[in-house]
Parts: sequence; C-alpha cells; structure tokens
Amino acid sequence: MILAWDHIAKRFLDRISSNRAVAGKIESIRLLAIHDAVHAVFASGGGCVFNGTSAGSTLDAAMAATAQASHDVLAAVFDSPEDLASLTDTLEESLALISDDREKASGAFTGAESAATFARIFPLLALSQQAPRHEPVPIRIEHRQESSSAEPKPLRLENNPHWPCAWQRSA
Repeated sequence: MILAWDHIAKRFLDRISSNRAVAGKIESIRLLAIHDAVHAVFASGGGCVFNGTSAGSTLDAAMAATAQASHDVLAAVFDSPEDLASLTDTLEESLALISDDREKASGAFTGAESAATFARIFPLLALSQQAPRHEPVPIRIEHRQESSSAEPKPLRLENNPHWPCAWQRSA
C-alpha cells in the first residue's frame, strides 16, 4: 500500500517539482502522517506528532491508515475538483483491496486524524495549490566599509529572508 501511494504522490508532486523545497516538505509531511497513523494502529511508541490511538490493530488497519493519511495530505494541497476526484477514486480503489470492514474503517479514521493533525500544524497544506504560498520578502543588501578580514554573519533560520515564518518554526 505504501509503495502504491508513493507512486501516486510522485505523480502529483512532479507537477510542482520546479519548487523542490515545497514538494519535499509536502512529501515529508505525508510520510510523517503515515508514520504516526501506523504507529497509532500498532500502539508501538510515542514521540509522534499525532499521538492518537486506533480501534484497529491489524495489518488491514495499518494499510487503510496509510492510504487515508496519504490521500488527505495530498488532497489538502492538490485541491482542484479534478485532483480531488482523482485522489478520491484512487483512495476508494485502495480501500477496496482491504477485506476486513471493521479494521478498514478504524484504520481510515486513524489515517484521517493523523493527516488532520499535520494539516493543523503545517498551514501550507491548507492553502490552495493556485494561491501564492507566501508574500515575497524584500532582500536588503547593505554595503559595508569593513575590512576584508571580518567574517560574514552566518545565515541562520531567524535571519534568512527566503524562508517564510511558518517554515522557520517547523524546521
């Protein structure tokens, strides 16, 4: 199931591959949402962003959680009607492969909850793909008359004008 959704995610993320940083962050968030959902199904540890518990506890529930979490993260970003219809069809096909209805339902619920937790934490997911991601930050260049032996100020998150504030907090 994870390999199928990796392929689906790649198809969607390739469309925004010109912005590698955003595509990479979306993929990371998707994988973390899956990770936390699967750990909730198997109750196999803490230290996750989503710390819920699942009513399901089998591989069927974990596969449903994987499909649902991946779907929900991608649907939060690729939210045009055509993309949502394609993602919904793919999710239905994936869930149709799982025979245990109770485990499927509990796993899908856990996956949805995990993805929703990440969507609340990372507001980039809530934005439409067509909307601008952030306002451009003007770059000020100051010319100094210092000696050439002075070391330049190291570039850190807090003084990097190219990173929007929301991503600085998440890094």
